[in-house]
Amino acid sequence: MRPQFGNDSAGLTAGLTIEFVCPSCKERLLKQTDDWICEAEALRFSVRDGIPDFILPHRRSAVEEFLTVYNTVRTKEKWGSNQAEYYRLLPFQDITGIHRSIWRIRSKTFRSFSRDLSASIPDASLILDIGAGNGWLSNRLAEEGHGVIALDINLSDLDGLGAAKFFLSKSTLPFLPVRAEFDHLPFCDPVFDAVIFNASVHYSGDPVRTIRNTLRLVKENGALYIMDSPIFHNAAEGNRMLEDKVIEIGSKAGRRVSMDNIGSFLNPAHLNDLESQCVIEYIDPNYGMRLRIRRTLARVLRRRELASFGIIKVLKKHLAETALPG
Repeated sequence: MRPQFGNDSAGLTAGLTIEFVCPSCKERLLKQTDDWICEAEALRFSVRDGIPDFILPHRRSAVEEFLTVYNTVRTKEKWGSNQAEYYRLLPFQDITGIHRSIWRIRSKTFRSFSRDLSASIPDASLILDIGAGNGWLSNRLAEEGHGVIALDINLSDLDGLGAAKFFLSKSTLPFLPVRAEFDHLPFCDPVFDAVIFNASVHYSGDPVRTIRNTLRLVKENGALYIMDSPIFHNAAEGNRMLEDKVIEIGSKAGRRVSMDNIGSFLNPAHLNDLESQCVIEYIDPNYGMRLRIRRTLARVLRRRELASFGIIKVLKKHLAETALPG
């Protein structure tokens, strides 16, 4: 079974609820049988396998084109498992052993993030996990007592929101899966205590615009976190990475791939554009000596810059300023 939706709002853990709005006009949606209706624009959003689907009609072809490539590549790379234990142990253990090194990095990111979240955000908070994938992070946050919405465009049973079934407990899910694009979100502003881009914001063609638009969803005392997205201090090196990705992904997908299906990267210079309305903090999870050596070798041998990974915490500027001493 999937989570049940009331007539007016979606029920979450810890007694929290959320209202859905039209991702186009932002008018409140009405529940009609199993669908959500926008009367202002005569749009109907269906519920697919218990997951509300808020992809806008004019965006569906682009979303499906991206997913065709993405899921083909992820299948060839052997992401996911048929065992519930695999998902429940993430990110601390990859029982398949296939992507152990990646999950080792992500586990360190999660530990640092979790410590900061505990210090910054109260219990029983409402959290939006953007780019939730198979739901591992949403599950961990729910275990800590938060109400969580797991948002993604991917419904894959092994690598997307369909994998939420592996977290079923007594016929209920610990979090609420929602299908939507992060540039077309079905929420009012501001409603979330924390918003997390979970290894996902780099899939935006314009990450700064996406971050700025999403920040409106964060409450005054909340925070927006960006985790495990590539950061290049030299933008030219980041563009080289994207060019390499076009070739690599095209080869794995067996077809020509558009740059639109690759995404982007973060650059400190770009993030400076956000500082007129927010304060940016960098949290270093300390990935260890091995990664530092690899980065140093790349620099010494004049190879392409290796991307940095970590956590970027974004706070609304006027809130951060009022918290300063004096």
